[in-house]
Amino acid sequence: MPRIVDHDERRRQIAEALLAVAARDGHESVSSRAVAKELGVATGSLWHYFDGFDDVVRAAAAEVTRRTDQRIAEATAGLRGLGDS
Repeated sequence: MPRIVDHDERRRQIAEALLAVAARDGHESVSSRAVAKELGVATGSLWHYFDGFDDVVRAAAAEVTRRTDQRIAEATAGLRGLGDS
């Protein structure tokens, strides 16, 4: 029986692996091979979830935006309007 994979979650994991490589080794070290190694998978397996490396980079940028939005939402939960200055 084939394994059921949550494609959105796997795409997020790949994007997070790209960000981990960039944070640890610098953006110049980011490559499909480095991302696959970070995940412990073959490079070709990335292409089951993305059409090309540019799509992986876009997904990573979207993940950064998602994390930023989450931090802002948490920091401003329950707040409304301008605070006292």
